[in-house]
Amino acid sequence: MARRKRPKCSCSIHEFVTLIGSAKMGERTGRNVRHDREGTQSRGFRVSTVQKLGSLLELFIPDAVDRNNTCSHRRLQEIARHLGWDDGTTHRFLVSLTEIGLLERSIDDRFSLGIFAVQLASVYLATDRRRGTIIETMEELGVRTRLTVEIGALHGGAMVVIASKHGSTPLMSRSMLGERVPLHATAGGKAILSQLADVEVEALCRGKLASLASNTRTTMPSLMQDIHGIRADGFARTLSEYAEGLCSVAIPLPRGCFGNCPAALACSGPAALPESGWEIAEEGLREIAACLHAGTSDGAAAADGVEAHEGTIRDMYGPALREASNGVRRARHSRTGSRGGGGESEVS
Repeated sequence: MARRKRPKCSCSIHEFVTLIGSAKMGERTGRNVRHDREGTQSRGFRVSTVQKLGSLLELFIPDAVDRNNTCSHRRLQEIARHLGWDDGTTHRFLVSLTEIGLLERSIDDRFSLGIFAVQLASVYLATDRRRGTIIETMEELGVRTRLTVEIGALHGGAMVVIASKHGSTPLMSRSMLGERVPLHATAGGKAILSQLADVEVEALCRGKLASLASNTRTTMPSLMQDIHGIRADGFARTLSEYAEGLCSVAIPLPRGCFGNCPAALACSGPAALPESGWEIAEEGLREIAACLHAGTSDGAAAADGVEAHEGTIRDMYGPALREASNGVRRARHSRTGSRGGGGESEVS
């Protein structure tokens, strides 16, 4: 029987890297690519190759729950073992990613994320002026309250920290940028879940409600009760869900603030923080939530990315942080665990 010939890969890893490298440097590759009805490339690199590259790069992203995945510098053999690849394949991928700057190689043959990854992250934050405004207010809120303030967005079934201002309290949360934080045990994660339909929440969380502290929600009914409360109030609170004694408050950030995925702005710190600190945090978060949602509800503003509301965000949110808290008081932050309780990140 004649042996069937294996189809040749339409684009090697080297060609794939050449394409990306050329695009990065603004060069033209001269390669004509046809697209079918589904928008996939009929010529060019295989999707499986890109997926493999994604799996490899994910190994360099820390996970707040999986303590086996906190290493940002890895050797070839370790990467191959994690992915189940042979050393030769792994080496080719690593060399290719190093050539375009997504990875760097140390003198002792350890690989880590490279400068190109930093460039991409910087461009992501700079492409929307509204993001810069939110980050500025995040930093100001952190100074005013001494709490850790973070921005997280939904990606890969977790909340990914994309900006953070570390607090200065004795008990604080310290998430690395890019770290994956559990959705079900953090105020930011629940604020994100509150923007999804119930069926989407079920798909993301069922079977993944690990117990991390004394108040962690480990059943879907208890988690859904929290989420329904956040939808009604527009505000999330947690106490001792992610770490004992660690509180967190958060607001949902509308889609479009940080990409097309739902996001959240959260403050976290010790429950023993003076009451004024939590009041300032809640007032500040509610102010920016009201402004952002007012902006996205304006059709004209939503059409142009709500950039016209940047000044309004500064005008409304800034005074809440810079001036003494002498306005209308919000509900006091519960330290006994109202709906939810827990930390927004790992305890240092």
